[in-house]
Amino acid sequence: RQVEDSLEFHLVRAKVRAMQSFPQTAIDEFEDNIKQQRFNNEVAEHYGLAIAYLRKNDVENAVKQWQWLKTQGSQHAFLDNLAANIEIARHQPKKAELLYTQSLSRFPASRALIYGAAENYLASRQPDKAIEVIERKLPLLPNDANCYDLLAKAYTVKGKVLLKHQAQAEAYYRKFDINHAVEQMEFAAKASDGNFYEKSIVEARLKELRRLQDIEKEAKKNA
Repeated sequence: RQVEDSLEFHLVRAKVRAMQSFPQTAIDEFEDNIKQQRFNNEVAEHYGLAIAYLRKNDVENAVKQWQWLKTQGSQHAFLDNLAANIEIARHQPKKAELLYTQSLSRFPASRALIYGAAENYLASRQPDKAIEVIERKLPLLPNDANCYDLLAKAYTVKGKVLLKHQAQAEAYYRKFDINHAVEQMEFAAKASDGNFYEKSIVEARLKELRRLQDIEKEAKKNA
C-alpha cells in the first residue's frame, strides 16, 4: 500500500491542519469538510477536528469526536494518544496513565505515546516513572533527542544535577550541536552529586565529545 493511502499519512496531515491556524478557524474548516463530505479520509478529518477542539479547550466536543472515532474501529498510536490527551484535558492523569500503558503495549515504538506518557508523568510529579518509560524505550530510539530532553527534565525535578546535564548533553549531541553537548557534559563532570560509576561514564563521554568537537573545528578550518 502506498504511503499516500495509509491512515498515518492522513492523520499527520490532519494534525498539521489542526495546529497551523487559529483553533476556531480549524474547527470551521473541519466541520465544513465533514458536512460536505469533502475529504480524502473521514477518520483523519474527525481526528483533526478533535485536536482543534482540544486546542480551544472544548473538551466536550473533542470527546464527541473521539466517540465517533471509536465506532470506526481504526487502530493507530495517534488515535490512542488523542484519547490520552482528552483525559489529560479532563484533569484525569491516572486515566491517561492507564491509556498510555495499554497503548504502548500495542505500539511500543510510538514516539507520540512515549513522549506523551513521559510528559504526563512529569506533569503529575512522577519523575521516576517518566525516567522508567524513557529508559525502557531508548534502545528502540537511541538517536532521539527529545527522549533525552525529557530525561533532563525528569532529573531536574529529582534534583539530580549530574544526570540532568548528562542527559541534556546527549540531547544536544543528537541535535548535531557538539559545542553545547560538550558544555553540558562539562557541567555534568563538575557536578558534586553522582556516584563513581556515573562520574566515570561522564568523564569518558566528555573525552569522546571533545574529540568530536576538535574534528569538527578542524573540518571547518579546512573548508
